[in-house]
Amino acid sequence: MASKVLVLGASGTVGRPLVRALVAKGVSVKAASRSGAPIEGAEGVRFDFGDPATYGPALEVVDGAYLLAPPARPTCPAGFCPSSRRRRRAASRSCCRP
Repeated sequence: MASKVLVLGASGTVGRPLVRALVAKGVSVKAASRSGAPIEGAEGVRFDFGDPATYGPALEVVDGAYLLAPPARPTCPAGFCPSSRRRRRAASRSCCRP
């Protein structure tokens, strides 16, 4: 199975170029943003730090994640860190370190 990475904040000034660069390198990308719109060759998924219902679908079937948190949220919100072992491993490279 090919790996897929999640980019949280994919529509921002840093996230959009990151998505483009990853896609150009042949990486399968899930681009998370509040709108959920796809971004240049990446699968779009809705994600909002203020809406815990969006966490599961964003983290589903990803092997890694880039967290580009909004300036007002330097850390993960309560409840964001995933519960499954695979999801913890994917998120451990971002903000969810114990």
